[in-house]
Amino acid sequence: MVILAMVIGSSVVSMGYGFTRIENARHATRISQILQTEMETMRSMSWAEVEELVSSEGKESKFAAHYAEGEDRIRDLVATRTIEDVKTDMKRITLTATWKDSTGVERDLSYSTWYGKEGLSDYYTRVF
Repeated sequence: MVILAMVIGSSVVSMGYGFTRIENARHATRISQILQTEMETMRSMSWAEVEELVSSEGKESKFAAHYAEGEDRIRDLVATRTIEDVKTDMKRITLTATWKDSTGVERDLSYSTWYGKEGLSDYYTRVF
């Protein structure tokens, strides 16, 4: 009887751990999609639009706040966009998302890219 109780107890604990891992994977995938969408939006901007974004919202700003609301929300999601000057005609764009999983552990995910004036991304927005 004791062995059966141990088997059932460990099974319940293992299932709980497994469900937490599945939830973390699901949130990481969803947040990766959010960050990738924002990154592609940034890449499709011209140099002037990136400069305007910095002047209107600052070098660090939040985005994607609507994903932290509603029934299918991501708990305590904070997504920030940081645009820093590397050189005169070069910027580094970093997108970072932090959230808490169901156990209260804070998780984070970050994407980063370089954006150059007259560079490939700026060229596509001027030509096409």
